[in-house]
Amino acid sequence: MRHIVLATHHRMASGVADTLAFVAGVPNIHVLDAYVDESEDLEAKIACLMSGFAVDDEVVVFTDMLGGSVTQRFAPYIGENVHLICGMNLPLVLEIALG
Repeated sequence: MRHIVLATHHRMASGVADTLAFVAGVPNIHVLDAYVDESEDLEAKIACLMSGFAVDDEVVVFTDMLGGSVTQRFAPYIGENVHLICGMNLPLVLEIALG
């Protein structure tokens, strides 16, 4: 099964997810809004999210900025079935989610 993870600074991920739901009703979308709460442990949130996927699931993680802290925290998870795409935008996410 393909899962789409939207992970960004502040609430951009939630906004893109909301638009995806409105435009296309895309299933299996997971949202991580980073740095909204200063007390959050971003690495723990990411580890919890990533541990919820089966080994044979395809996971496509979209982040907002190349070299940004959110992207850096997801980089260790890159593998055969886990892809990391930086610089997300709505048309790109739609293409991958619906393709």
